[in-house]
Amino acid sequence: MEIGNNVFMEYKKTATGFEKLVQQNVDFGGGLERIDAALRDNPDVFMIPLFDIPRTALEKLSGKTYGSDERTTYAMRVVLDHVRAAIFLIGDGVLPSNKDQGYFVRRLIRRAIRYSDALGVETSFAAALAEDFISSYKEAYPNLLEKKPFITEALIQEETKFRTTLSKGLKE
Repeated sequence: MEIGNNVFMEYKKTATGFEKLVQQNVDFGGGLERIDAALRDNPDVFMIPLFDIPRTALEKLSGKTYGSDERTTYAMRVVLDHVRAAIFLIGDGVLPSNKDQGYFVRRLIRRAIRYSDALGVETSFAAALAEDFISSYKEAYPNLLEKKPFITEALIQEETKFRTTLSKGLKE
């Protein structure tokens, strides 16, 4: 189980080679969830308490059980991870769009939707899961609670748009 890794950022790549960064830093590629899983001696980060409420909600929506088989577990991990990432990005003001960071958020949400479909989730789910995640993270990240209406509305809009696009494709 990898708890974290250190990335020493010292150079940027240019057309002619490498150039020293004005400000170097070290990125610890760990995080709260990995450390929690390690402390619990459980290599599955999706089985820590922060994921309990959203994971249980996804199980109810899909009628499937996390850990029951490899495909279900993988799909649930994608949905949970992508919705969680999207709420943090939207909470920081990055809205789904076709440009830059917004495109990354859009891709996260749309991939979560595709995997929720594979799980048999037949209703909109992203905003409800976001509320569950916000509830789980509210102590450590109170700004998410303050921005909950903004976050859930952005998720609802993007999920509605994408589901409309998908349904048009099915009719052709």
